[in-house]
This record gives sequence, structure tokens and C-alpha cells, in this order.
Amino acid sequence: MNAARARAVVWLLALGFFPGGPVRSAVTRSESGSPPLRWNFDQYLSGLEPPPDQNPSTRAIRFHLGTTVSVRGVQSNEWNAVRAAFGQWQAIPGTKIAFEEAAPRTAPTTVSAIDGHNDVVWLSQGIYGDLGLGERIAFGSGTIALTVLGLDVDLSGAPSGTIVESDILVNRDLDYLTDITGQSANSPFLESVVLHEIGHLLGLNHSPVGSATLWWYQGGGVGPAVGLSSDELAWARATYGLPATLAGTGTVRGTVKVGGVGLLGALVFAERNGGIVESGTATAADGSFRMPGLPPGTYRLRVQPLDPNSGGDTFLVRGLDLDVSSSRIYENGATSFLGMTDAEFTLSAGAVVERNLAPSAGVPPFRITEMRVGLGRNDRQSGDLPVGLVPGQSNVWVGVYVPAVLPPETVLRITGDGLQFGTTEVVRPSLRQLTLVQVPVTVLPGATPGMRSVQVTANGFTAWASGFVDVAASVPDFNFDGLDDAFQRRYFRPFTQTAAAPDGDPDGDGFTNRREAARGSDPTDAKSYGYRLNSVRLTPGGTVLKWESAAGRKYQVWSRDDLGAGDWVKVGGVVTAAGETSEWTDLRPTDRIRLYRVQDPP
Repeated sequence: MNAARARAVVWLLALGFFPGGPVRSAVTRSESGSPPLRWNFDQYLSGLEPPPDQNPSTRAIRFHLGTTVSVRGVQSNEWNAVRAAFGQWQAIPGTKIAFEEAAPRTAPTTVSAIDGHNDVVWLSQGIYGDLGLGERIAFGSGTIALTVLGLDVDLSGAPSGTIVESDILVNRDLDYLTDITGQSANSPFLESVVLHEIGHLLGLNHSPVGSATLWWYQGGGVGPAVGLSSDELAWARATYGLPATLAGTGTVRGTVKVGGVGLLGALVFAERNGGIVESGTATAADGSFRMPGLPPGTYRLRVQPLDPNSGGDTFLVRGLDLDVSSSRIYENGATSFLGMTDAEFTLSAGAVVERNLAPSAGVPPFRITEMRVGLGRNDRQSGDLPVGLVPGQSNVWVGVYVPAVLPPETVLRITGDGLQFGTTEVVRPSLRQLTLVQVPVTVLPGATPGMRSVQVTANGFTAWASGFVDVAASVPDFNFDGLDDAFQRRYFRPFTQTAAAPDGDPDGDGFTNRREAARGSDPTDAKSYGYRLNSVRLTPGGTVLKWESAAGRKYQVWSRDDLGAGDWVKVGGVVTAAGETSEWTDLRPTDRIRLYRVQDPP
């Protein structure tokens, strides 16, 4: 590779705020005809000047936090939100993705993607970059955050597709939530904002799946964008997966054509389990698509058109918003054909399944162009935002808006299992001459977590909002370690740190975080975990005690004969535990009532 770095920095408009290689799962980013963009985690490109801001030995991407955070923010809180976002991407099982925090940037006043540093900085709206070298980074109005990339170039000056530098700009004039339990409905959740931006940093475009982390739009409060979705996970496995990971997943590829002509920007969604959206992508100019990194299982594909690029109430998923590269390849994507759902098929590990889709020509009679914000029957606010549901909810109203007159017998349904529906209501006029279609929904406790789609059927036609409903897991685990995130977030900031791992023991009491979580004790306080006697049994050989323990830890058994008074006396010697439970026998006669307790040795 040439030792020069691309100076025409590409920028990614990440999130609007409310008050070519093959196209991969999700939508992989390319730039000016380059291969899909990605970092090199296999080889350190030492010949570049300046060299990539990666650890030369591990190739982990280094990042530097700006010391100046949002105007009203607390540095430790906002830094930990950023760290938690990096930690979640790094925690994806079976990938090469790795990050490490480096020295902070002191009170930065600008940012540049050609200075040899990967920075996360909080700046006000304005123009940044090394203007003398032609680098111009426009941080405009209405933007929460954006990411800029520096690319390696080959000897001809064309981008090689290798990312060698990236910076994340966060709007410092906004207020952010940093606590997932925060109640503000107006402030964006900073962890989700940065989680989205890191997707761009790694090479992802925006996603057409409404509940995906890389959906282009984010509202206030803590919503479905918390945690990485299956769409990002499929892309990460396909792009940065270890060999065993790649061998354990499958690929779906094919074409979307109308009358034999390939469609640009046709949206293709892979659904499993009868309606859980696993991933979504958009077709290339010849109508081809490719969706690797999918777990084995039974799938079906659905294809639907982009919405027109006009504004107002006429769109939900536009090509203008989907592609953030300088070429904006989906801006002229197909908007006029009739969507269709393919038959089910089985995808095995390591397999490649070909599915060629041929939807009919025509203009959709109607589209879903807005989601109703709120779950109340009388709520009327709208937005381009997904709806979050929780197992156990009852009689919550899910609604969408359609810019057309629909008959009373219109039906709204949500794909996937574990849902019960009442009677659909059609309300017009409801908001700006839109028709509101809504239905009461009960989410059963066993409902499969994941992204689902809304379908509205009227006059023999069905319109879709794909992946715009997210059913949360009953136990959140966004860092994929098998431990309840709520427990880790309560005691660790960030919750993704090494000390919070299930087998960690930060307070040194011999009890892992997993055991402390099950017991409800404080993993950062060695005195919070009381030793519980599991059983006391009378046997011919004596009284057998069994209690919770930590391997290698020493214990002393005490007893007394009087329930209300009397001194506790040591019985036997110190017991050294061999595992998570210990057993010891009091050899004294069992001819009386005795009380026992287990403590640390005096």
C-alpha cells in the first residue's frame, strides 16, 4: 500500500434529532468505488504516515476522549457512556473487533481525520478539519453526532477500502442521558448515540431496519436503540468474524428484479421464527444483494420499495437517509414496485442460499409513513422512530400513520410470536390529515425478543414498516456475557469493564459477580455477602452442615445451645473450602438442639 492517506475525508451524518464490493447484511459502506470499508485487525500498516492509531501488537483501535464534554454534562458520566458503547462492540462474540482507550485530548477545539488520532470529542456546530489541506468537516444544525473517516489509498490514488483513522464528533450543546434508568423524554441517551457512531467508525452505513442501532434517526430518552441489534451483529460477524464464526453462519444472496431488470435500493429483510427480523439490506445497481453472517435457521425474505425522497409525511425509509457515503448511491433507489414475501427456506451453517425475487411492477396503493409515538389509545404524536414493547405488557396501543383513506375493516398486525391483538381502529382525520391505524396488543411473557414488523392490510394490499417494533429481552445482556446488565450497571461504570465480568471478584471475597448477582449482594463490598447455611442434617455420625463458600477461602463453624442467649463457641478447626459449597460434620452427640453459624475465622 502507498504510504499516503486519503485527504478527502468522508463524513457520516449519523443521527438526526427530534426535540463497490458486494452489499452485505446491514448496509456496508463503500466510498468512491472502493471495496467495502473496514479496519485491518490482521496486520498493522506501519508504512503509513502517520501510522494508524492502533496497538501495533494487538491491532486494537485506540480512541482518545476529549476532556471537554457537553455544556451541562459531567465528564465521568459521559466518558463512561462512551466506554460502555465501545465495550459492547468489542464484546460481540467471535469477532476480531478490539478497542483500547488511549491518552485523552485536552480541551480540543477542532478535529481532523488526517492527524493520526481516533478522537471522540464534544464540539459545537461549525466547520472543522485541517482546512489548509482541504479537509472540511461540516457539523450542522440538527445533528447529534457524526463520524469522519480517513482512508488508505493505493498507488493510483484510489481508496483501498481500509480505514486508518476515524473521529466521532458529539454535539456539546445538547443535554444527554447517561443513566439508563433516566426518565427524561427529551434528551438522547449518549450510550446509544455513540454505539451508532462506532458502527460508522467500523464501516457500516445506515440500516433500513427501524429498530436497528444504525437506523438514521434517534429521539429522546432510552429507546429500542439501546444495545446492538441482530442486524449489526450479522454484519460484524461477516466483516470481522473469526474463522470459526464465519463457518458457523450462513449467507443468503440473490437478486430483486421487475420484468427482468434489476432494482437499485430495493429493501430486503431476512426474517426468522415467523417474523423476527434478523437483518436487512439494500440491493446494488444490478439488483443483487448479499446477506452473510446469519445464524442457521428457517428464514423468509421480504422485499419492499424505498419511500420517495420528498419530505413531510410521505416517507419512513428513504434512500436519501440510507446511504451516507459521498456518492449517495441509494438516493435514486426504486420507490415504485409492489413488495412481496418469499417462501420459507432453511439456512445451514456454512451454506450459501440463492433467492431471486421478482416483485410486481406498480405503485403501492398506500405506505406506512409515520410511527405513532406512545402506547396510549389517544396519543397522536408521530415520528420516524421504532416502538419498544416489553414481555408482560397488556392492552398497549401500537399505531402507525398512513397518508391515505383506509376502510374500517383495515387490519394492523405485528409479526412474530407471543402477541395477542384486539380490534383494529381506523381514525381519520387524526393528525395532519393522516389516517391513524392502531390496535391494542398484549405481549405474552414468553414472546421471543427481537425486531418485528408492522403490517397494515386494506383492500387486498399490505404495507410494511419493517423492524419498527422491538420486543425487549426479559433479562438484558448487551455485552453478551450471560449476566444481567441491570446488575452490572448498578455496581459498575461502565458496565462493560473487565471487573464486571461474571467470573470477576472485584471485592476479593471469593464470590464471583455471577454468584453475587444471584444472591443480591454487592460485588464491590466484601462484607455484603453473608454465608448461607444450605442444610443441617442429623446423621448417625453427627450433624452435617452444608454452606455456600468460595474455593480457597477459610471458614469457622460456631454453635450454641440456647436460642435466645448464651455464648457462641467455636466448633472444630478452620475449614478451607474446595468449591462453591462446603460440608463439615460436628461429631458431638446429636442429643440436643444446637444453633450453628459460619463466619470468617477470627
